[in-house]
Amino acid sequence: MAARNFNDRLAQERRARLQAEQLLALRSEELYNANRKLAEHATALSTQVIEQREENELLKGKTTKTEAQLEVATEKAVTAQRRLWDALTATEDGFAIFDRDWRLVAANPAFFAVFDGIADVTEGASYEAILRIAVEEGIVDLQGVDPDEWVDRMIARWEMTPIPRATATELVSASVMQDKAI
Repeated sequence: MAARNFNDRLAQERRARLQAEQLLALRSEELYNANRKLAEHATALSTQVIEQREENELLKGKTTKTEAQLEVATEKAVTAQRRLWDALTATEDGFAIFDRDWRLVAANPAFFAVFDGIADVTEGASYEAILRIAVEEGIVDLQGVDPDEWVDRMIARWEMTPIPRATATELVSASVMQDKAI
């Protein structure tokens, strides 16, 4: 019986060892597959990193080129702005620029000269306020036309697209502007 017991025990150990070897083989295969997938993923990431680096270098080149182009464009714009302003400053006709909110953004000296140093006629002043100042200060000779009616007519004209051309006389409705023009 001892021999049989010994053989049973030996058979159990062999089965356990066989199961352990099978489990080891299975785990080895799983580990191999996992390592293969990690290697594939690492290769894909390396390729992606290399492509990203190449793209970044390309973008750096484009950025440098764009910055240079922007600098040239800015210089040209500044030059054009300076020339335009020099031309507007030299002209004897009044010229003013208003924004979307009808606020004075810029004007040449001839425009401001008409208002002869009136403090309220400055950048930021509204178009309507400037019209009212022109009437109140006698810059515009309305020859009997109601000041509010004239201001309303000027505002209505401003709102037209395009703003119709008109002479100073037409704007005052047959009245005569003084020597100074708006």
